[in-house]
Amino acid sequence: MSSSNINTARERLVALYGEVSKHSAYQTIPDFVSRELGYQETIQSNWRGDRNRLDYILKKLSPAAGQRWGDFGANTGFFTYTLAHGFPQTHFTAIEANDKHATFQREIKAIFEVGNVDMLNKAVSFDDLPALPEFDVLLHLNVLHHAGADFDRQYVSGEADFPAYAVNYLRQLRATNRAMVFQIGSNLWGDKTHPLVASTDDDNKIVYVSKLITDAGWKIRHLAYAKAGSDEIVYQDIAPTLIDALNTPGVRPDAKAIADALAPFNLTQHVGEFYRRGLYILERA
Repeated sequence: MSSSNINTARERLVALYGEVSKHSAYQTIPDFVSRELGYQETIQSNWRGDRNRLDYILKKLSPAAGQRWGDFGANTGFFTYTLAHGFPQTHFTAIEANDKHATFQREIKAIFEVGNVDMLNKAVSFDDLPALPEFDVLLHLNVLHHAGADFDRQYVSGEADFPAYAVNYLRQLRATNRAMVFQIGSNLWGDKTHPLVASTDDDNKIVYVSKLITDAGWKIRHLAYAKAGSDEIVYQDIAPTLIDALNTPGVRPDAKAIADALAPFNLTQHVGEFYRRGLYILERA
């Protein structure tokens, strides 16, 4: 790419990224884009990370030739385009309702001629889920707690509506996806005045979210939490014995077992709530 083309491409992406909308300035720029264009947007990694989650996901799931992966709520495309660039024999679908974010993704697709990504630029409600393509792996990261605000207002008017809705929603996803990478916030609509579980109550949060998952028929294959090291935050597996207990229908894991499993992560040290969310990898039960 010539220097003039690089400058033009960078200017287009900078302008698009800077357009303010809900959930803007949320993701970093894929590294291959950054290397080629000399352009990066910095997200405070002590609050929330993209690369550390992707590193963990790729330790557990490697996109294979011929597979279809979906990215639900793809935002500006960090996960979709990083994976598509690294695994050109896998097909990816970016599902994104925000027109500005979708346009940003289309620019990356055009500039770098990424042929293994397609875009579904629309709001996908609960009623639309059966019409989605079937994916071998679906990334569904920090979307579902926005139900009732960003989508499905007719189904979620408050915290009491959410558990039954979420189980039905996750059950529908199970019908059309073989595996799912799942993460969810603890506040309905992202509003701290409407907690589903107190954001600092890590013990009850893991039980609450895991029950939604297993009641919907999913099996928890892996579960990771963020752990702060000397110079970075990484996602590491929780004790497999606790995962076995979480997967057991009708049984709440022993309180001490939960506390012991979470203790090594020292979740209270994190800034904000994001790193206190479990990162689940699910498979059809």
